[in-house]
Amino acid sequence: MAIDATQEELLSLSQAAKVMPPVNGKRPAVSTLWRWCRKGLAGVRLDYVRVGRNIATSREAMSRFFNALAAKDEPITDPPR
Repeated sequence: MAIDATQEELLSLSQAAKVMPPVNGKRPAVSTLWRWCRKGLAGVRLDYVRVGRNIATSREAMSRFFNALAAKDEPITDPPR
């Protein structure tokens, strides 16, 4: 799904990196978000739009991205009884 700039809150990649929770005490670098946009992670890409020369994503796009990554995880199966 693409970003709907009229309905979603656009964030620059640097703003997006700042709102993400830290992992191991660090927030992801802007270059990491750019890589997620261009190349993806585990076959899932972070949606983005160009705003002039700048790249923007949205909180909603980040939510879709992380939910899609979580959906790719193998389901936990109960051990046989």
